[in-house]
Amino acid sequence: MRVRLFLLGGLACLFSGWAAADEACREDVRCVRITGVGLAAVRPDDERPHNLKQLAAIRAAKLEAMRSLAEQVQGVTLQSRTQLDGSAMGADRLVVESGATLKGVRFVRVEPVEPGVYQAIVELDVRY
Repeated sequence: MRVRLFLLGGLACLFSGWAAADEACREDVRCVRITGVGLAAVRPDDERPHNLKQLAAIRAAKLEAMRSLAEQVQGVTLQSRTQLDGSAMGADRLVVESGATLKGVRFVRVEPVEPGVYQAIVELDVRY
């Protein structure tokens, strides 16, 4: 599964997993289960019908949960740049990147946590 997100200037999740996609953690295998949680809200200023706004929020929560997994397993790279205009700060830019290919991710659940806010929970078993 390949996921590409562009958040905070460019975040790409492409994690190369260690666990087999069809094999869950067992006691006799050195394995750890990693959980990712993602939250997203329905945009109130969106002009689309309510059900389409809900679907967009659910999709965003799923992608956020996958990004969380990629950050936990692969780590993140931060780049920061501040531009000064004379003696005042003109522009500030922060880029966060994570490179990972996620294989064997299980969607545990997607549910509303309050009106207009959705939470997605995903799991990945990683053997070491």
